[in-house]
Amino acid sequence: MPARIVRALILMLITAFLISPSVLADDEMSDQGDDAALRFVDVEIEPDEPTAGSVATISFRIEDPDGNPVSGLRASGLLRAPSTAQDVAPPPPTVTTIGRELSDPGSYEVAVALNQPGRWWIEIRVDDDSGNIARFDHFTIVDAIDDPAPATTSEPIFIRSGEWNTFYRVDPDTGGVVELPGEHLFDVGGRWWLAEISIQERGSISSNYGGTWRLHVSIRDAISGNSLSTINLGDVRANVYSGSQQEPAIATAITIASDGSAAYIYWARQLGDGWISWVAEADPLTGEIRNEQVINGAIASNGFWAEISIRQDGRVLVTEQVVELASVSGYRLSLIDRDTMEISTQYRRTDAREDSLTHCMLAYPGPIGDVAGDEPVRYSLCAPPESNGSQSLVVWDPVTGEADYSIDLEPIAGDHPGAVDGVASPDGTSFYVVNTRSLRIAEIDLQTGELTRQRSLLPEEDDDPSTLDRFFDWVFGAAAPATAQARGSIEPSVAISPGGEYLYVVANPEDREPGVLVVDLEQLEIINSLKTGEVVDGIIATSDARLVVIQRESDADGDAVTILDQDGRTRVTFTLPGEADVVGIRR
Repeated sequence: MPARIVRALILMLITAFLISPSVLADDEMSDQGDDAALRFVDVEIEPDEPTAGSVATISFRIEDPDGNPVSGLRASGLLRAPSTAQDVAPPPPTVTTIGRELSDPGSYEVAVALNQPGRWWIEIRVDDDSGNIARFDHFTIVDAIDDPAPATTSEPIFIRSGEWNTFYRVDPDTGGVVELPGEHLFDVGGRWWLAEISIQERGSISSNYGGTWRLHVSIRDAISGNSLSTINLGDVRANVYSGSQQEPAIATAITIASDGSAAYIYWARQLGDGWISWVAEADPLTGEIRNEQVINGAIASNGFWAEISIRQDGRVLVTEQVVELASVSGYRLSLIDRDTMEISTQYRRTDAREDSLTHCMLAYPGPIGDVAGDEPVRYSLCAPPESNGSQSLVVWDPVTGEADYSIDLEPIAGDHPGAVDGVASPDGTSFYVVNTRSLRIAEIDLQTGELTRQRSLLPEEDDDPSTLDRFFDWVFGAAAPATAQARGSIEPSVAISPGGEYLYVVANPEDREPGVLVVDLEQLEIINSLKTGEVVDGIIATSDARLVVIQRESDADGDAVTILDQDGRTRVTFTLPGEADVVGIRR
């Protein structure tokens, strides 16, 4: 036999071996025999030629040995990469999902997200209460695509990636994940738009004399993945930051009106010792700049941080923090009329290190938001100088530049000030503060600043051990098993249900297993729990009352995500392509 034919045969054998989940080489396989209690029939798989971002739909019927349809089974599916050697166990699945029973007797359907290109095995399983199991495996090749795939749901979840200027768009039904370029996410009349501000070099850059950069904003429909417009802000002459060779001393921010009628872009540049700022109004669908306004008065500083937002009264609020030697030293507040783009009110304190607003207007990670009512006041969870490192809830007025009140949260912080987090009610009237280590909780009236209720979620020492203490030990018992996170904001520790009835708390109590608690806000009591086995890094409460749990995987390339239905059952688990920024999104 010629050597080239021998080599070809060897290559074919190796290829077949490498793509199998263990030692199997066929592209469709089932472990059912002639006498199996459950058998797959009429299996259909779509699409025939999948691409990254698509969803494989596997529909089938299950029959008993006599050919009768079998209903009432549990169906599930998973996606895993092939094994690389005969004696190597298959790698863990990247997607695990629950199937559904169809109306026709014995008919089922499982949807498996194909998030990444490559060679994959889809494994489908059905089982009954008697322990009977049937399995069907299908090998598929997923092709890469250049542009982001359109959404497979009208209600996706968006998770900010740990990578710069990237979001993950997640289908909560299938675990489908698509990466989208973008820095800022906006809900625009039930649609979702992503905006990215780009700063591009124009010519030579000098650490002594700075250079010129071109600014433009790209706006993308986050559902379809299509580009909507590019807003060209022109060339900007600026310094480079002190100590840098290339980084431009330029600060930017953007907001988009909730009806999509206008985008407001802020930028500031340092030239010499002073910073000068601008705001432009543009059409987000055409990219046309309709108006532009200079914010009067240069400010001498090392740096600028800024945020731009639209108030309930319709005015545009520009919040600027002044930075000196990497420390916040002052601020400027400007309210701009949307119709004329004229500055209606401005308050400026550029050297005010002891002012609580200096540290609280753009507190990171916050949260920060608007208080319900006609007056344009805001709240911030922050650490002002007078709190000596402890957290406070500050409510402040951007018109007067004054704090209406500040509530010291030291009684909640206790020995764990770094574990304090909080969230406002959906209607903006109340704020809930939780210490995720000591599990103390407090309710604050945002209108009056009154601390209306506070208590411990832990049982007191003299409580009946047969009730709350036993329940808590069940929730966080040392023997608890480990388990395999639409809209919403990723909260590191606390999220609230869309109707404001429940609080979801990432609990990391001392000497207890971590988990997620469900707290009834009417009673401030634990009513349910999720044992996670490992520390939870972030949660999302979605608009349809699902809970999304994000956990960092030290031995994996991406974070693990679990989506739970309203009744607490796991709907789908999957692995993100990379890490999530679980602190990044708060609105």
